[in-house]
Amino acid sequence: MNELLKLSGKGFSQSARNTGGPASLTSEIINIEKSNKLLNNLKKIATFWEKKEEPNLGVFVSVKYVRIVPKSKRINTLFKDGSISSNDRIVGIKLNDDKNKTIITYHMELSALCNAIKELELMINLYNRSFNTHTMTAGEYNNKNTFNKVDFKTINKTTFRGLLYDSCFVDEFFVQNGDFKDANDSLVTFYKIDDNNKAVLKGILNKIDVKINDESFLDDTTILLQREDVQKVKDEVPYLVSMSVVDINTLSGYEQNDGNTGVMANIGSPTDEPTIGVLDTLFDTRVFFSPWVEYQKKIPDDIPVSQDDYRHGTAVTSLIVAAQLFNPDLDDGLGYFRVRHFGISLAKGYTSFSIIKSIEKIVADNSDIKVWNLSLGSNSEISENFISVEASKIDEIQEEYDVIFVIAGTNKQINKQTRKIGAPADSVNSLVVNSVSFNNEPASFSRVGPVLSFFTKPDVAYYGGGNGDFVNVMEPNGCVKRAGTSFAAPLISRKLAFLIGVMHFNREVAKAILIDSAVKWDGPKDLKTSHLIGNGVVPIKIDDIIKTNNDEIKFVVSDTSEKWDTYNYNFPVPLNGDGDFPYIAKVVMVYFPKTKRSQGIEYTNTELTLQFGRLDGKKVRSIDDDKQNDDDPAYLKEKKVRDCFRKWDNVKIIREKNSLRKRNKSRLTKDTDMWGMSIKTTERLSNNDGRGLNFGAVVTLKALDSKNRIDQFIQNCELRGWLVERASVENYIILHNQSEQTIDWQ
Repeated sequence: MNELLKLSGKGFSQSARNTGGPASLTSEIINIEKSNKLLNNLKKIATFWEKKEEPNLGVFVSVKYVRIVPKSKRINTLFKDGSISSNDRIVGIKLNDDKNKTIITYHMELSALCNAIKELELMINLYNRSFNTHTMTAGEYNNKNTFNKVDFKTINKTTFRGLLYDSCFVDEFFVQNGDFKDANDSLVTFYKIDDNNKAVLKGILNKIDVKINDESFLDDTTILLQREDVQKVKDEVPYLVSMSVVDINTLSGYEQNDGNTGVMANIGSPTDEPTIGVLDTLFDTRVFFSPWVEYQKKIPDDIPVSQDDYRHGTAVTSLIVAAQLFNPDLDDGLGYFRVRHFGISLAKGYTSFSIIKSIEKIVADNSDIKVWNLSLGSNSEISENFISVEASKIDEIQEEYDVIFVIAGTNKQINKQTRKIGAPADSVNSLVVNSVSFNNEPASFSRVGPVLSFFTKPDVAYYGGGNGDFVNVMEPNGCVKRAGTSFAAPLISRKLAFLIGVMHFNREVAKAILIDSAVKWDGPKDLKTSHLIGNGVVPIKIDDIIKTNNDEIKFVVSDTSEKWDTYNYNFPVPLNGDGDFPYIAKVVMVYFPKTKRSQGIEYTNTELTLQFGRLDGKKVRSIDDDKQNDDDPAYLKEKKVRDCFRKWDNVKIIREKNSLRKRNKSRLTKDTDMWGMSIKTTERLSNNDGRGLNFGAVVTLKALDSKNRIDQFIQNCELRGWLVERASVENYIILHNQSEQTIDWQ
């Protein structure tokens, strides 16, 4: 088998081209009667807010668009005020019930709303005086001569055209009430009102007799409220609420078979093995592998615990330390691992508020740990319109501390109807794992993605039992049989910790390697299967993850996005005797974007678009024919680029299907055997969150003629200035052991 290659070499970057000029329409029709309807919507909203008694509150206006719209089709002119853009006023984004229209909530001063009404009224009056028809086609709007006869005295031309443009994409304006699940104790997220949000919220809630203190705040917009206070908010100020989730979560269960397998062993003492962090229920220090585990109980001593509170956590940690002892068929070749185990929950569940706060402090205090296993999950389903509080906080922690979480995909009761995954398995940047039986079938207890109707979750699946299969785990009373996503996740944590801790891949590349190992050549699965097992099942043996077939060349590259386009046109793909490329290609790219929960369905702040393929002049002809950023691309609607090219997804997978009809590729640029990779950055917000964003990619080239050209590829890369390293598992283990030795200086 061929070994994975690590290519090191600096890429290049360039700023975005200046497209300039006013926005143009494609096939839309401007209808001034619709603009009148929208004007009446805004007048009613202004009347609603004028009656409120909070002059410093501002107003919230929700806009339902005619379809799922990109940033360029949102309102740009109507809510703009001086240096404040319409986009800066966004405080929440969701989809309608049919999942085919975007709903965006804006916050502004009442004076800004009144000014918007005034300008829209001026635009309508001027249009009616200047044109004899109620409609205008896209061609007429785009023709600058259309507006030559308009007398722009009451409103300037740029504002006039901008308001016409805005009105094309708006369906209606309205005031939206918050999303309340029920009136139990809840984590309630309010819209952000100003920079001193805590004080403002305290004042507003105090007026409706809801008393809170600083300890009740999770952040400046999310507050833990008791049942009776949730009801007051729902009755008095529902329009200030962005979202709410029940705080007390019942943990999702798992299958049990209590037949004791009688496994016991002496595995010696730990030395320099990687350490994995475990966040779970309590750990029983009496088990034989206890010397491999540093344990800290984080449940307050005044809370009573039972023996059941030690079972799940001990079982999860047993798999991380020594899964191969209990499950020889699942021996991954990675040996033993150390664990730092934090008991943060009880078996019956614990409050989300307490768990979130404890996780953040634990990760901050244990900066040496890069991989964290979290096999706890809520029995409740995630929302379709916003990320859970738990998942959002975990994504923030991963961004701040450069760590990665492996999270169990949660379980449902067998024979129950389809059920969406539970928090925190909706964490977008984490590696979420579902379970399959030993014949690779989705477990009957599997819960399903996607997240926010878009992100693929789970990411992958692994052997955690199901459909009558069980894995062996060690609990306080001995080795027993269990099945659940809780026991698939720790086996993936082992692999991830090895890739990061021993082979020294960064987290982006390590995550990409694991996902790549699950992605097959035979194209996309049906959606039903992908919602259960994500991108596929990860192989058991580390060699089957790191190595590849002799007819394949697999290499990894990583870089940092600094400007609009980060590119490298220097991949010397081998040619055959006819001067053609006898390869099909597959690429998996991973990045960890910053996130913003208040943005609802538009949760990730940065999009990295991936193109990989032959060079065509000075650009890349991507293997998936992605032309989003070409100089003159065909118009692509937002829904299509999300569905076809996974725009805004933080895991990009592009591949060519392997079939007998595939033919060799000719060179598009004469006298070059170079292929290229281009990563283009798009921002949702104005914060430059994509600057300095790391990404990692795994590229696989499969020879159609089954020939092994890896040595030729390595030689060509070195001639082109690449530093090429063979990712040999054996060599990395030796180097790791040597680097961890303590030198006694005499």
